Amino acid sequence: MTENAKLKKENEDLRNRIPCSRNQLKAIRGCGKALVIKTLGPQDSEPYRKYSRSMFSCLWYKYKLQFSLNSITETKEHQVDEGLAFINKYEIPQRFLYLKPAPLCHLCDEKPGTVPADDVLICDDCYGFFL
Repeated sequence: MTENAKLKKENEDLRNRIPCSRNQLKAIRGCGKALVIKTLGPQDSEPYRKYSRSMFSCLWYKYKLQFSLNSITETKEHQVDEGLAFINKYEIPQRFLYLKPAPLCHLCDEKPGTVPADDVLICDDCYGFFL
């Protein structure tokens, strides 16, 4: 083995030993949480309370599979950017897509919009107000 090949192997070995920092791991987890919130709605919403654990489980299972990890905390420093890109491109399983909360009323922004009015939805209360 040449000196250059030895140095490359040693460099690769060292690279694979360096774990990501706490801040990098926090960024990875935050990116995952943002994806779940974007899909299920805010943390105090019913879909989030009911299905977030299941969605997190799916996400982190695929993440660990992608990088051959036993835990996301084993993410190496050189995998952080690739890990964030993986989460941003993650295809949400179909069973979670229908759980997205209904859009809020265009007028009051409090209740889900159920009645079509032009190109927007308004709630029953606001619709009743205009009758």
